[in-house]
Parts: sequence; structure tokens; C-alpha cells
Amino acid sequence: MIGLISGSDVRSGFAYLRKWTLLSVAIGVVAGLGALALLLGIEFFTTLFLGTIAGYTPPSAGGEGLRAVSTIVIERPWLIPVCTTLGGLMSGLVVSKLAPEAKGVGTDAAIGAFHREHALVRLRVPLVKLLTSAITIGSGGTSGREGPIAQIGAGVGSQIARVLNLTEQERRIALAAGLGAGIAAIFRAPLAGGILSGEIFYKHDFEAEALIPGFIASTVSYSIVGFVTGWQPIFSTSLHPTGYTHPEALPLYALLGVLCAAFAHLLFYVFYGMRHLFERLDIPEFAKPAIGGLAVGLVGIFVPSVLGVGYGWVQIALNQDYQVFPVTLMIVAIFGEIVALSFTLGSGGSGGIFGPCVVTGAMIGATFGYYAQQMLPTVVTNPSNFAIVGMMAFFGAAAKSPLAVIVMVAEMTGGYDLLAPSMLTVVVAYLLSGSMSVFANQVGNLEDSPAHAEEYETLVLKNIKVSDAMTKNVQAVSPKTSLQIAHDLMEMDSVGGLPVLSGGKLAGMVTRTDILKVEPSERGQKTVDSVMSPKLAVAYPDEDLFSALTKMISRSVGRLPVIDPKDAEAILGIITRTDIGRAIQRSRSTKS
Repeated sequence: MIGLISGSDVRSGFAYLRKWTLLSVAIGVVAGLGALALLLGIEFFTTLFLGTIAGYTPPSAGGEGLRAVSTIVIERPWLIPVCTTLGGLMSGLVVSKLAPEAKGVGTDAAIGAFHREHALVRLRVPLVKLLTSAITIGSGGTSGREGPIAQIGAGVGSQIARVLNLTEQERRIALAAGLGAGIAAIFRAPLAGGILSGEIFYKHDFEAEALIPGFIASTVSYSIVGFVTGWQPIFSTSLHPTGYTHPEALPLYALLGVLCAAFAHLLFYVFYGMRHLFERLDIPEFAKPAIGGLAVGLVGIFVPSVLGVGYGWVQIALNQDYQVFPVTLMIVAIFGEIVALSFTLGSGGSGGIFGPCVVTGAMIGATFGYYAQQMLPTVVTNPSNFAIVGMMAFFGAAAKSPLAVIVMVAEMTGGYDLLAPSMLTVVVAYLLSGSMSVFANQVGNLEDSPAHAEEYETLVLKNIKVSDAMTKNVQAVSPKTSLQIAHDLMEMDSVGGLPVLSGGKLAGMVTRTDILKVEPSERGQKTVDSVMSPKLAVAYPDEDLFSALTKMISRSVGRLPVIDPKDAEAILGIITRTDIGRAIQRSRSTKS
């Protein structure tokens, strides 16, 4: 087999690896530094807003210091809405003045740039996103860290590619690698970050070219953050070690998948409904996140787990500390998290949706596991298993990224021993959640992406027949029609050419270009047969559009008469380049 690999292939492979290794390392370094800056910014604004103003120090996850709480204490709860409103207002003002594309869900914005904006992200966007997301999350907005770091990483990749004058396709790969690197760093999940750099853009497909650059960039960014903050997973399961030792519990895991899918549908309904509501509000854009923040603050007074990232509350659930976090409050927190994230991000607040989905999924799983243990104590020995699997399943269903999220939450918890039940739960939730996603800019597959439109147009054209796209009711002229009349007919019908029929049989074609070669003063006297083209390239009704377009290009014409294959002089219609363009658009519209 080695002998079949040519020297040029080996050199090409080394050149590719050298090029993308250097690029990916650069992207990973900047993305890792951006992740550190975001973490520091969130900590600073959390202390400033929630700590100083409201007297509330949120609990943190086991791998992030574990600021545990013995009871839920907010010294000045009535000031929570002040914090969230002020944070929303500040974020809204910065975004509206400097970079409107930095509002809302950062991951979705990066996906949109990949598909529809030629992978171009303005230099100021990552900087604005970092600041506004730190303010939003630090002030108590229900938001995640993955959205901002995804947009920051994507912006880094886009800018590096632009400075190096790379092609548009290479810029997309750099953007994808940056997105994955940012997420790998912020969640200490290098393998998942690499996978996500290819998976997150599609509901049912994969950007394979982004995989190697994504792995390299994710390794570098993760190493930078790990060196500074530590290598331990974000969540600790030391109090109740996880494990898969009861296969008889698999039906329960499948049922958890059904439950996560149901809540994913609720999330779609509430989140998109809230976003639509805020889009219709006739008020300044900068004020909308303030209104969303006020609503979140009011919810947060009674359900403090919705404030900020909320990972500390997930840790309490994993620790099964029901005195601090009663199961009844977990149930309330499920609905509170969905409502609060919809207010925060639907109003234009800056951040991400992965974090709130992790919290929601953990609450669903923890609650389900608690009651399952009450009913089947010998089968369900550790409810924390269900909390971890619930994180995976809910986000996998909501974001249509089942493979990456299985790996990501396993890396975030050190719970690789739960891969088997999590695969079942995630698949069930993913299949039952339908085609909707929390990322509106996701597309179904590569063929549906504007980024790959040219690659797939050939396949589209080969699957459409001429008879399905041609114009059947065609205006025609006779050989003895004057050029002036033929020209007027073309102007009236806005066409560039007309078939010429003699005795009902196809005799040729006359085009506007043919007529314009004749002086206007002579067009009334000269007839069509003096300028028409009698030797024609033709199309057939059962022929595919790719073949017809190839004929047009080779003959430098814009239209072909469509004739009966059994009678070369019997015209059935006309196929034009415009007709072919409309067919492509119809195909795209049908898929979207």
C-alpha cells in the first residue's frame, strides 16, 4: 500500500500539515488567552455586581474553587434586579454603539458568519463580545461562557486568516478551529472542542476539513488555560463517584431522553417566542437587554440558581445536598432557567446558551434520578449519574450536536464511565427533539450551506429535468416578421430571444443581440430570417439542467429551444439561464 502513495502526495500532505499546524497553534494561543480574559472578566463583574451590590456570592463548581454554601443567602435580594438591569443596560449600550452583531448567542453568530458572511468577523467583535458577556454574566444574566468564547475564537481565526490573505474556504476552516479552540479552553474539554469545530455548524452533517486544525488549536488553547487555572474537570463527582454498573437501568436512561426532548421543545417555544417579542418591541435596541435583565432579576430573587453561569448549583445537585438545594427547588429551577435564559438572550443580552442548557439538563437529570431512586433503590444507586447524563442529553437535543456534547460533558465531569448510558439517552433525546435547534443559523447538511453552494449546484442541476424548469408558453415569430416587431415583442416580454417558426416548425432563433447589430432605421424593412441563427443547440425535456447549462456555456448562448426527441422541428418550450437559476433557488427554498 505504501508504494501506491506518490512522492507528490507525501509532499502535499506535509505542506498541508505544516501550514495548518502553524495557523492552528497561533489560533489556539490567542483563543486560550481570550478564554483567560473572559474568565477574569466574569469574576471581576460578578464581585462588582452580585457581590458588592446584592451581597450574594454564587457557589462555584468543584474544579473552580467550590465556594460551597450551607444555605441560600442573599443579603440584599431586592437589589438583584438592580444588578441584572444595570448589567443589561451597560451591555446593550456597548453592543449597540460598537458592534451590533455581538448581541445574543455568540455561537449562533459565529455559525452565521461561517455560512453566510464569508467567514468574516470584524476585529472589534471579539473584544466587544468579551466585555459585554462578562458584564451580562457577572451581573447575574442567565447566560453561558461558551457563546462569547465561541465568537471570540471564531473572530480570532477569521482575523488571522484575513491578515494572511487566505482563501474564503481556508478562512472558514480557521474560523471553525477558533470556535472549537475557545470552547475547549473555557470548558477544559480539548477533545470535545476539536469535534465541535466540525459538528456545530450542521444539524445532520460534519465539516470534516475543520477537524485536524480544530484538534490542534483546541489542544493549544486548553493547555494555556489549564496551565493557569489547573487541569481538573469543572465538576467534581468525588462525593458520589459515578459509574455504570446497572444495565437494568437502561430503560430509565431512555425515559430520561424522552423527558429531555420534551423540555427541549419547551425551550424552543419559549426562547424563540421571547426573541420574536423583543424584536417587535418599538424601543431603542440598547434598552431591550435592560428589560430582559429586570425580568431575570425578578426570577433570580426566588430562584437564585438562574443568576450567572449557575455551575455551582449543578455541583450542589451532583453532591446531592438536598438541604441547600431541595428537589422541589430543582424542579422550579428547570422552568426558571428556561424562562430566564430566554429573557437574557432573547432580549439581545450577550452570552451563550450552552451553560444554561447544562444547568437545565442537570436539574432535569438530578430530579429524575432522585425520584427514580425513591422507587427503585436497588437499580438507581446514584442519582448523580442521571444529572450528568441529563446535561448531555438536553444540550444534544437543543443544539443538535450529540457527538461533541457526549464527549464535552464527560470531560467536564471526568465521567467517561457513563458513556454507554449517555449515548442511549442522547440519541433518544436528539431524535425526539425534531429539526429545531437553539442555533437558528445551523443548516441541515453541507448541501444546504451557502458556504458549499457552488460545490453542490452541479448535483442539484443533475437531479432536475429540463421539462421541470423550462418555459412552456413561448412567444414565437415567423421568418418574415420585421426586426422591429420582433424587438418590440422581446421588450414587452422582457426576454432576450425568440424562436422562429415556419409552418409551425422550428426554423431558428433570433436574439436581441442579433437585432441590435442592425441600424434602427433599417429594422422596419428587414425581416427575422436575415439575422436569425438557423443552426441551433437544442435541449430535450428529459435532459438534466447541468447538460443544458453546459451547452449554453459552450455555445455562449443564454437560451435553448426544447424540442420533441421524436420530432426535431417540434418545439416544446424554451430553457434559459434564468430558468436554471430559479430552479436552483426553488431547490434551496424547499430544503430550508
